[in-house]
Amino acid sequence: MKMKIRKPPSMDEMMNEISGFVSYIEEVSRTDPSKTASYSPKVKELADRLAALGQKPSEKS
Repeated sequence: MKMKIRKPPSMDEMMNEISGFVSYIEEVSRTDPSKTASYSPKVKELADRLAALGQKPSEKS
C-alpha cells in the first residue's frame, strides 16, 4: 500500500494552529490554573522565541 505524502502546512495554517493551541492553554489556565502552573517556564521560553520571530531584522540583537 502506497503512503500518501502530506504537504507541509502553509504559514497561515501554522499560525492558525498556534493560535488555537494558545486559546486552549488560556482557557485551561482560566478554568484550572493548577494544570498550567508548572509549564510557566516553557510558556515564557516559547513567548520569547515567538517575540524574536516577530521582530524586524533591524530590531534583532
